[in-house]
Amino acid sequence: MGWAQLERLIAEAIIRFDPERAEAERAAATDGRFVEIDDPDGNGLVRLDAVLDAADGRDLDDALSRRATLLGKLGNKNSLDVRRSQALGDLARNDLTLDLEGSPGRKAVLNLHITDTNPHRRQPSRTLGPEPGQQ
Repeated sequence: MGWAQLERLIAEAIIRFDPERAEAERAAATDGRFVEIDDPDGNGLVRLDAVLDAADGRDLDDALSRRATLLGKLGNKNSLDVRRSQALGDLARNDLTLDLEGSPGRKAVLNLHITDTNPHRRQPSRTLGPEPGQQ
């Protein structure tokens, strides 16, 4: 019997014969969930490390795979791993557009200054609006 099989048998025995301990161990493991994103490196990339609930992890994996596949179908020639990382960024940006609690997300500000610098521009012969004497 290998170590992995032995550990599974012990875990099964704990669940069956000591359910209180099993629940306490499950709760303690749940408290260990986290997501950590490092500062950008010199290439503008960040490392992500996380521990998720199994269902959340499967859902995230499925979502990344679906989006990465779609990116490939849309002509993105990057590797599957690169497309999955791009898909994770897409998920984040889509959430930020929801503006759930006033979170600004990334914003683009466009300042547009329009001036008429053409001296030969023809001026209208009259202003738009009601004809004189009509109201």
